[in-house]
Amino acid sequence: MLQVKDRTPRSGCRYFCSILFNDPFSANYEAGSRWVIRLHNVGDNLKISIRNALENDINEIMLIEQGSFHANIVESRDVFLDRIRIFPQGFLVLEIGNLVVGYICSELWEHSEDIPAGNFRLNHTITEVHRNDGTQLYISSLGILQEHRKKGYGKKLFSELEKRAIAECRISSMVLVVSVRWGAAIRIYEKHGFREIQRIKYFFDDSARSDAIVMRKQL
Repeated sequence: MLQVKDRTPRSGCRYFCSILFNDPFSANYEAGSRWVIRLHNVGDNLKISIRNALENDINEIMLIEQGSFHANIVESRDVFLDRIRIFPQGFLVLEIGNLVVGYICSELWEHSEDIPAGNFRLNHTITEVHRNDGTQLYISSLGILQEHRKKGYGKKLFSELEKRAIAECRISSMVLVVSVRWGAAIRIYEKHGFREIQRIKYFFDDSARSDAIVMRKQL
């Protein structure tokens, strides 16, 4: 019998998120049970690495996604697969040993001072807005497995993506959306050079129908 009662309480947040999560174990109990077994075997001496995501990472990515967001704003498996296929250099995963514990994904957009709100629509297909020659990097999603939060892994993924995008894609700015309710996340982004540029009313389909803040960092 598996014991999951010592699992960390769901009081934290994904790097973008400070709302209560759905339980990833109830969302997919068989996969969740197997995940707990693997977590118990993760040691502090295992190598931490960041690499481009592969299509066969999708089960781990979706488990992280389901454990990070309110059920109404979880994005679909097909959306993530399209992101991996179309812009693989903009989709990174962080591994401890051979266990994927976090991911970050992005799109390249044409630079615009006034970005259409529809560009940020959750579950949009990357082909709608991605441009290979775009100079503005949109951070579409970032998640860390619950048991590995508050260890700096989100920051590692964010910094590595920024470094690679500057070197390989010659971006001039980065944008993201964050709920007005996620004060801790907003302060983190401001500390790292992001500034509010616009708001989108009732963007998040959460319990409060929260507004979104669009933030940009000039590089």
